[in-house]
Amino acid sequence: MTPPTWLHWPSTASWSPSDLADLFAWYKSDAITGLSDGDPVSTWADSSGNGYDLTASGTDRPSYQTNTLNSLAVVEFNATHWLAASTAADWKFLHDSTGSSVFVVLRLTRSDRMAIMWTGPFSSVKVGWTLCSDTVKQAYNLIRGSGSWTVLNKSSTNTLLANNDYLVGVVDDPGNATASSRSSIRVDGGTAITNNTSSGTPSTADPDSPLTLGRVGDSSMDGMEGYMAEVVICDAVLSSTNREKLEGYLAHKWGLESNLPSTHPYKSSAP
Repeated sequence: MTPPTWLHWPSTASWSPSDLADLFAWYKSDAITGLSDGDPVSTWADSSGNGYDLTASGTDRPSYQTNTLNSLAVVEFNATHWLAASTAADWKFLHDSTGSSVFVVLRLTRSDRMAIMWTGPFSSVKVGWTLCSDTVKQAYNLIRGSGSWTVLNKSSTNTLLANNDYLVGVVDDPGNATASSRSSIRVDGGTAITNNTSSGTPSTADPDSPLTLGRVGDSSMDGMEGYMAEVVICDAVLSSTNREKLEGYLAHKWGLESNLPSTHPYKSSAP
């Protein structure tokens, strides 16, 4: 029986990062086409529609690995691999006073080499934004601005362990009136880690280099060993509602929902 024309069924459309007004760039490995297992990745297209594609050539290219995480493909990095954007000025929002939110689904095969994202050289720590892991300090390090270090999570119980899959979210909010809340890291949608040990003035200058994934742009240190499945970058501090939706989307897509805390609103179902 055909329902009457006035009857409208409720929408069952799934939420996705494209629903975020502040979505800047979006890299999802399952959107890469035309490659077979083990092929090098020359371009990781930006699925946001904003055109911030990441590229690499020759031996710098990471590899495409099929059927890896929740039966989906990932992009695997091996210390010397990296992908880079084209224009440094595009990424200034990652370190200036406007705020940003970055979420990554990843696995590390060496937890002391978590070189995820860079917009400046590591050796001189100039203007830029960096997320890395230092197992000596037992810390996640977020470098923002011009030579100012913000160190988060000094507890060894919260480090990212090798050969485990994680959803890592980083919020940078330099304009927050509370110093300890100016940056935070959440692992698997958990409690925000905000124990900053230093603060600095956000720089309004362009970063020294465009965004890179996997390795620092000036090659001054070994890069990431492991894979990334999806990266979502927003040029704003997300509301709690949108952050939780993003966490729920990523966790359920990549089979990490069991990692979410029991109190998470999307623990049992995707948004």
